Amino acid sequence: MAIKIVVRRPLTFAERTYLPQIIAGLKVTWDNMMRPPVTLQYPDERPAIPKNYRGVPTLVADTNGREKCVSCQLCEFVCPPKAIRITPGEISENSDNAHVEKAPKEFEINMLRCILALVVVLFFLVQRIRKDLLYKEHATEALRIANNELEIKVQVRTVDLNKSNMLLKLEIIGHKEAEKALQESRHLLEQMAGHQDSIKEEERKRIAREIHDELGQRLLVLRIDVSLLQTRTGDPQTFFHDKVSRILSDISTIMHSVRSIINDLRPA
Repeated sequence: MAIKIVVRRPLTFAERTYLPQIIAGLKVTWDNMMRPPVTLQYPDERPAIPKNYRGVPTLVADTNGREKCVSCQLCEFVCPPKAIRITPGEISENSDNAHVEKAPKEFEINMLRCILALVVVLFFLVQRIRKDLLYKEHATEALRIANNELEIKVQVRTVDLNKSNMLLKLEIIGHKEAEKALQESRHLLEQMAGHQDSIKEEERKRIAREIHDELGQRLLVLRIDVSLLQTRTGDPQTFFHDKVSRILSDISTIMHSVRSIINDLRPA
């Protein structure tokens, strides 16, 4: 926005003496002195009030010219400064308005008290308006401060939520990595378990083969030798023949047990 610099004109000699201003003021005073006075000496002199003037309280009349007031004295009771005084009066029976209960005999308004009350009312009204405006300013300021605090809280909360969201994302990534590592460990354990089972199976095969090849053959040779010994002992009633028979039975039992062990080690 452009700034316009205004250079003040220096005062002349006549302006510095203030004589032109004094003369102009005296001229206005002289002109008003020559005019006819407009001040009225109230209440001796009454102003001419136009018909459409609405600033004077008056009794309202109906279309027949009768006053509508029935002297109920409610306006006197409700007037805050008690500026209205009504004296009720009777209506004669021969009057056209005999159906009306009563009419005001005197209706007096203390204008000084009424105007003073109006000033007081206006004063309190202005004070009330000022208080309302002041309250509105305070409320607006409080609302602005609360709005600023709310915006700050929202910003802080947004930052906290962003941090929490970032931590949650990192935690989810960590959980996924841990789950992946767990799956890899499980797969590795399964491989190790399979390898261990294969090693066990191979070891069982080897042990079964060795038992079959070494122990089984030796027991078979031993059984054959004992059988030959049993046939050469002669009389089956002798003590030596019975001993050889028991040994041969024990060898058969041992061979059966060895065969069962081999089947258990290698069921296939």
